[in-house]
Amino acid sequence: MKSNPVLPGPDTVKVNLGVKGGPSCPAFATTQWTTPPTGHYCLQVSFNWLDDANPYNNLGQENTQVGVAHSPVAFQFELHNRLRAEQEFRFETDTYTLPPLPACGDGRAIHKQGPAGMQPGPWSPARVPPQHDRRNFPLPTGWSVSFTPDHPRLHAGEEITVTATVNPPAGFKGRQPINVHVFSESSLAGGVTFYVEGS
Repeated sequence: MKSNPVLPGPDTVKVNLGVKGGPSCPAFATTQWTTPPTGHYCLQVSFNWLDDANPYNNLGQENTQVGVAHSPVAFQFELHNRLRAEQEFRFETDTYTLPPLPACGDGRAIHKQGPAGMQPGPWSPARVPPQHDRRNFPLPTGWSVSFTPDHPRLHAGEEITVTATVNPPAGFKGRQPINVHVFSESSLAGGVTFYVEGS
């Protein structure tokens, strides 16, 4: 996806991460950064420590786009078919956000065992807890999102601009995140998060 020019981010944050299961694990790092009023931003977080066995898997990214609501607000993002075959794409939306993290300690969740005391295998499908299941976070009443084009079909290697038009309810005030998930005919192709602000 195309984005605005890179903006200066926060300084490096240092934490002491102990061994897994110890009192200093997990460790949390926080920083402050004010998102500019409007635009598309790729927020990245990178981790680094001296004895890391694989330093190439420590980068996380969140595609974020901010717009101010004046009745409908339009967002645009790039959609690229990276496969060597023609594909049709579809879009799904939700309003999931990370819930407050529970305190670690005695209340830590215990993994349930399978039949006859067996632990689930490495290929067992993971069950998403209800508080993280995006199906439990539909658009609020009065909100709608439309896409142009709504079911694009792209040739191999083709890239287009998709417009998402968000319609908040009349009198909306506050800040509403909207996640867009893009699916191809075979799998999840990507996604972006919009932030609609009303005053």
